[in-house]
Amino acid sequence: MNTLLINKCRFSPDLDLDQLLEMNSGVERTEIGSENMFAPGSFVPRQDWRCPTGSVLDRWLRAAEDAPISEQVYIFRLDEAPLLEFWDRLEVAELQRSPAFATSSSTHAAQPLIQFITDFALINARECSATLVANRGGLRSTTYSTVAKAFIGLHLDQLHAMDLSDHSSADIRLGINLGNEVRHLVLGQIPASQMGDALGKASYQVARLFARSRDGLTRAFFEKCADLPLMRIALPPGYGYILSTQNVIHDGDATQIHGLDLNLLVRASVSGVHSFN
Repeated sequence: MNTLLINKCRFSPDLDLDQLLEMNSGVERTEIGSENMFAPGSFVPRQDWRCPTGSVLDRWLRAAEDAPISEQVYIFRLDEAPLLEFWDRLEVAELQRSPAFATSSSTHAAQPLIQFITDFALINARECSATLVANRGGLRSTTYSTVAKAFIGLHLDQLHAMDLSDHSSADIRLGINLGNEVRHLVLGQIPASQMGDALGKASYQVARLFARSRDGLTRAFFEKCADLPLMRIALPPGYGYILSTQNVIHDGDATQIHGLDLNLLVRASVSGVHSFN
């Protein structure tokens, strides 16, 4: 089982890994009509989170050294100044319901944050758009589909049409915790581009399923690999991540939040992303 733990993880050098990383025993399917309004067929993490062993933690970190951006998650922390400027710019009236999605004003308000990240040579600020998502705390999934009118649990994003084998064209996501409490990012351990062995399918079959239905690929994977541990990364206020969300199964976790969960999502093209090294 441990041979499947191939997700890559890189951290800004000033972060305390022992306080940020956890793993669990896998996923469970949600019940239709459950309290959190999950879409049919959704999967969420089991709530038996624990600290990873030293060997697992070392493997996660070593694997990131030579991995492509599409297989990495990069964790960073923002300075206080751009965070304060964000709140000065934001139109708070857009956040009076839950879930709420503030897009136009968020892109304007997020410019100080995006510029801060750009200064560290991670993205190109000219190729970004931002959305501030507000949810009530306590949710096992923070990803709400306006089409399904439900939370969808662990998933792969569908930002645009793409070939599974060509992640040089895939947009990426930055997520920044703008709330007052710790939120979490949950990740699957196998990128979509490497699910063939786990599913017992040839790479072209996985690519075909990915092109037809990323939700279908996610469900097929968890139906066969429900006991594969997930990674959970704590994101205190002002912490963020950069992730290829079209290649890595993921979701937000607000189970430890009692107030409002505020997550700024920034979409950037890979052509505007530099190396994390």
